[in-house]
Amino acid sequence: SSNLNELIAFSQFRIVGVLLYITGCRVNELRSYQYEDFLYALQNRKLSITQPKTEDARFAIMGERAYEQLDLIEDDLNFLFKTHRFKYLGATLRNKNKPMHPQSWIRAINRALNRVSGHFGIHIILKSHSFRVGYVTRHLKISDIERTAQLIGHKSLNTTRRYNRYLLDDAEHREITDKGFDVDIKL
Repeated sequence: SSNLNELIAFSQFRIVGVLLYITGCRVNELRSYQYEDFLYALQNRKLSITQPKTEDARFAIMGERAYEQLDLIEDDLNFLFKTHRFKYLGATLRNKNKPMHPQSWIRAINRALNRVSGHFGIHIILKSHSFRVGYVTRHLKISDIERTAQLIGHKSLNTTRRYNRYLLDDAEHREITDKGFDVDIKL
């Protein structure tokens, strides 16, 4: 039974890892995902995402490369939802018909990330939210802040700005602007 629990946890982790990477969503937005949600995503090339705190809904539209990533988790989806009859992605073997508590779900995913990091010798602290920060940062390198905020469901651009390590904060902006006065330009 403990081996089965471990196999289930790793299937959940692989599914969540792919979805976090391709959507930039929060880990708790995936906790209540059902098999039908994945079928919808495969058929329509978009994932329906509901923010648990506000109940705001949005879609994460999948490009071709993101869509291809779903193929990588097909066996895990079948193992979890068909073989073991889980109703929710974030359920447990003990209670397949109810998602686990949000904090327990976050801890479970972060524990799996910690184990995977240790196994591969990654010496930085990875958390489920690291995927969201990475998603925002990647998209800000190729798009503007308004589009990126829309992609991840942020209503405030200030929230999106905090995710990007490459955007200038006010102090950096002032410093660069002041240095600009000292640059000699030959006309």
